[in-house]
Amino acid sequence: MSGAKEMTETDITRLIAGVDDIKYMAWPGTGLSEDNPAIMIAIKPLTREDILTAAARAETECKDRGISDRIIERVERPDGSVISISAWDLVNRDEQLVLSLRRGDNPGFPLFRNAHELRIRLTPAEVHRLYDIVGEHTARSMPMTVEQHIRVTGGVNEVIAQLKKEPGSTIVDDLPRDTLLLLLRTMAGQFAS
Repeated sequence: MSGAKEMTETDITRLIAGVDDIKYMAWPGTGLSEDNPAIMIAIKPLTREDILTAAARAETECKDRGISDRIIERVERPDGSVISISAWDLVNRDEQLVLSLRRGDNPGFPLFRNAHELRIRLTPAEVHRLYDIVGEHTARSMPMTVEQHIRVTGGVNEVIAQLKKEPGSTIVDDLPRDTLLLLLRTMAGQFAS
């Protein structure tokens, strides 16, 4: 595989914005009516430093509270594989959210002072949904390397080939949202030509 990928306007925008690419969104469940105005929050993409900071905080909290790294939940995915979730994973996720979720009126300030406050104020479903949003935004805010682009594009082409052979296949069930969007754009481009 040779040659560099041609940079698109989207790639250049992502490259320039990088970790400063703040996403604003209404707090889930707000903005549904005049009686329930939107409460805006800001989401900062996680940097490598943020991820390391969250991991260190999670390690300290687990040690201070005597929380072992035992498996607390096993989740079966649609493809039959099983994901094990430990207590440390949950604490680390909370710490990452504290670093990423910012006040909508001033993204320089965190939405929550610490993970303890986050846990008191949010339900597990809210934490899960916000963690997905933060992960998607962080992934979208970072430019892909040429190797990543080739791997994703090649993977999309493999999915299309599989769907042509077996239209009822469940191969797309576990694809990340960004890959699904790339798949749709690729298929639409092939359909149009």
